[in-house]
Amino acid sequence: MQTLQKKNSQIQNKFETAVQHLQKYHQGNSLFDIRFPKYAVGQKFITPFQQLRIQNSSFCDCTFLSSLIRTNMSGSKYEKCVFDTIDFENSNLQFSNLNECTIRSCNISGSNFSNCFMDHITFNQNTFIGSNFLKTQLNNCKIQGGEMISSTLEFAEFRNTYFENLRLANLSMEYSEFNNVQMENVVLPFAQLPFIFGGLDYILLTNDNISISANMKDIKSISVDEYIQTFEDWKIFFYNRELYFPLANILLAQNKKEEALEALLSGILTMINHSDYRMLKYLCKLAASHNSVSKAECRMLYTRIEELISSMPQTPVQQYNYAIHMNDIRNILVENPKSESRLYLSLKTNILTDEQPCLYHIVSFLEMFLDIPSFALTTKTISIRHNSPYEIIAVVVGATYVLSKIVESITNIFHNVRVTGDDIIGIRNAQKNGAQNDDLDNQLKAAALRKENMEIKKLELEIEQLQADIAKNNVHTNITHNIKENEKIYLA
Repeated sequence: MQTLQKKNSQIQNKFETAVQHLQKYHQGNSLFDIRFPKYAVGQKFITPFQQLRIQNSSFCDCTFLSSLIRTNMSGSKYEKCVFDTIDFENSNLQFSNLNECTIRSCNISGSNFSNCFMDHITFNQNTFIGSNFLKTQLNNCKIQGGEMISSTLEFAEFRNTYFENLRLANLSMEYSEFNNVQMENVVLPFAQLPFIFGGLDYILLTNDNISISANMKDIKSISVDEYIQTFEDWKIFFYNRELYFPLANILLAQNKKEEALEALLSGILTMINHSDYRMLKYLCKLAASHNSVSKAECRMLYTRIEELISSMPQTPVQQYNYAIHMNDIRNILVENPKSESRLYLSLKTNILTDEQPCLYHIVSFLEMFLDIPSFALTTKTISIRHNSPYEIIAVVVGATYVLSKIVESITNIFHNVRVTGDDIIGIRNAQKNGAQNDDLDNQLKAAALRKENMEIKKLELEIEQLQADIAKNNVHTNITHNIKENEKIYLA
């Protein structure tokens, strides 16, 4: 024990000596301030965090009772912490994760919370001035009272978030997203509502106590009904200014889908002509995120985008911007436009050579199986990896129930369990009943179902042949899977 203590003492002495040597250059002084730990549990901080660099820190069950001034705490984690009556002044918390924290009675000015993930956070009676919440995710949060002035909430997402006693007029909220929000005594921004994903749908459908900002002498807000009456004027303004996102947003909220699609196509053409692929991406998100726009219509928009871009020469700068955003655009409009679940399925085999016919039999069967129309899969891809032995990977997007039943059926098939056409039809019928059945008695649909039933019955023979081939060639498979439910695409 004495030897260990002596060794620790020597290490500490070397550390202190090294710090002294580095400090003599009077550079990076905040880095050498080691009064505060990077990792803390259950601590109470009463000394100000001033001009510190303690990025990528972790605080759990901590209480902050003194100010954060010009301090960089980006990329940090805060679990069950309390920030009570302190100043956040020109401090940086971007890319941080906050969970089950309380921030109350704080003055927050010039501080950066962009790209944070906040879950179950309570903001109570705080004052925000000139602060940044760009692309911040707020889930299951409460924002109660206080003031928000000259701050940026652009591209932020509010999911299951409750607002109370707030005026949101003097803020930048363009392209933020309302997803199942609730409000009580809240004033929403007059000019920015058409630029908010879900904002117009929210005010049209909610019974919450809300109003819209105004500044007409003594009148500081107007009713939702009066705001709705401005839609026609807004549409004329946005059309003449070629602002197609808010124009389409209003049209979608009014259930004028065909006009909205025309506005979106006009916006797509304009953005491509100006090589503004970032704005193009948000037009695509508006279409895909609205319930009235079908997956087929999303694919139509993507096809039009491809046609327009392929006909235009691009400079290196344009190619760079294209490369940054086009993968997101494809994901939004084609791969998973409705944020459905995504299945990752791996079949690790003992097949060592691509000359093994059973490998191609397995792949062709999976193609046929996943193409059953009633599964209504949005997309599917099948790839083969030869890491000696071969691995077959399927990535499939669709309804969670169908994906789980697909996994169950494929597992049974490859484990030589009998799977019949009736089993597949059972999956189909459950999916139909879970979606809609108001026109199942339609003669055309009934005929289509009979034809599909016959095709599924033929599948029984394919399953038997595959199982026989697997047994004959002594093929073994190790099946693993992961279903990401309601997968959401977060945009750059």
